[in-house]
Amino acid sequence: MNKVIDFLKNNKFNFTIIALYFIVAIFTMFHHELWRDEAQVWCIVRDMDFTQIFQTARVEGHPFLWYLILTPFAKLGADVLTMQIISLLLVFVAIIIFVFKAPCNNFLKTFVVFSSGLLYYMPIISRNYCLIPIFIFLAASLFQKRKENPILYSIIIVFLTNTHILTLGFCLILSLIFAIDLTKEKLDKTKIVAIFLLLANFTFLFLCFYNMQNVNYATTMYAQSPKDITTAIVFFAQIFFLFPLSMLPDWFSVPLFYILTFLTLGFYFKNDKKIFLILLCALGFQWFIYYKIWYIGIVYQKSFLLMLVILFCYWIYTEGNDKKSKLLTSLTMIFFILSFISAPFNIMLEKDYQYSGSKQLADYIRKNHNNEKEFNVWGYPFCFSSISAYLPDKKLYMINKEYYITYYSFDTDKKAQKMPKSDSQYYITVANYTIGQDYDKIFQSDPNIINLTEYNEIFSIYKKK
Repeated sequence: MNKVIDFLKNNKFNFTIIALYFIVAIFTMFHHELWRDEAQVWCIVRDMDFTQIFQTARVEGHPFLWYLILTPFAKLGADVLTMQIISLLLVFVAIIIFVFKAPCNNFLKTFVVFSSGLLYYMPIISRNYCLIPIFIFLAASLFQKRKENPILYSIIIVFLTNTHILTLGFCLILSLIFAIDLTKEKLDKTKIVAIFLLLANFTFLFLCFYNMQNVNYATTMYAQSPKDITTAIVFFAQIFFLFPLSMLPDWFSVPLFYILTFLTLGFYFKNDKKIFLILLCALGFQWFIYYKIWYIGIVYQKSFLLMLVILFCYWIYTEGNDKKSKLLTSLTMIFFILSFISAPFNIMLEKDYQYSGSKQLADYIRKNHNNEKEFNVWGYPFCFSSISAYLPDKKLYMINKEYYITYYSFDTDKKAQKMPKSDSQYYITVANYTIGQDYDKIFQSDPNIINLTEYNEIFSIYKKK
């Protein structure tokens, strides 16, 4: 009993920030409306068989772990809120691991825990990014003892690799370093199994995703778009310091990012070549994917991965050295302070504005037109996955494509079978799409959404006169 009391007293700060984090995250989650990129995965695992899920994930360019986690819940008929809860809980567990395991002072812990990435973008926006923190923190906590637990460490790397394609460069260099370290010593069965798991993992991912961008029109569009290297350098830096109303001008934020990055790389180059190589490869791979494929399509969750790698490097360096570096702590802290500053804005925006009009529209339909089984829809097809996620019992007929839609396929080779026109008198349109004078508008979702340019999910319902 005394040990428990002593543990609670000694970790009063840790329990305080964990409790505060959970309260804020829960509050924000219940104010967040799903948009198309979140709902897309839920609709896919709900409406496809396993083979189709596998093939669709390949086309979308995502590893399968997030799909596998959601599949049983969606197949059993759970509400889409389940996905939001899973997303939050995964990051919450990661926060607990970090707070109790990471060799950070209380200031750095606070800035990391309440950074916009870990408080908002990864737990609240329910996408596969929510898987990254828990596995990257587990890998960091086991790094110094990885040779004693080679299979467990390899399994963590395998899971981390299967969270998002952007982790590939980071995980590949971790795996190569680990495999080389193991081969320097006498190999036993556990070490051979560990190396085999890593080799099988990367072989599988290579076979799954090699050249798959050519069948996804979105990545093909980004890949083939004109690229100016100067613009790319500026955009890549800008995404790390996202503030409402452009609080930081380009002339300040862009040099700041590169100065911080190169100072951090320089520190590791001088003090630990292995960690320098890890950070350099993670940065290099992310830059390659950004420039080669996404370019103008990068979001903050992608860039925050690099910040987690920076934290990983700080963690393993600090644990492996008796003497902590004030310079390294300061550099790492600045990265997370800049993310910490924007977190309150993210939460206030979620509270005061719609992220998407999908939930508002779904609530209106349930209240006023719940007996209707079908609705015609008109607009950008991808937008309607968010409505389908909230209204699984309603059929949505895409009038310009002439088929029913729940998720949107990025496979340009897919030719959906045309179906007879729906006889519904109700038409759902997105954003500025209109359908003529023969229809009365009976509903429009709140036009004050967080990002009109990117998401554009303002929905209207028309009834035929």
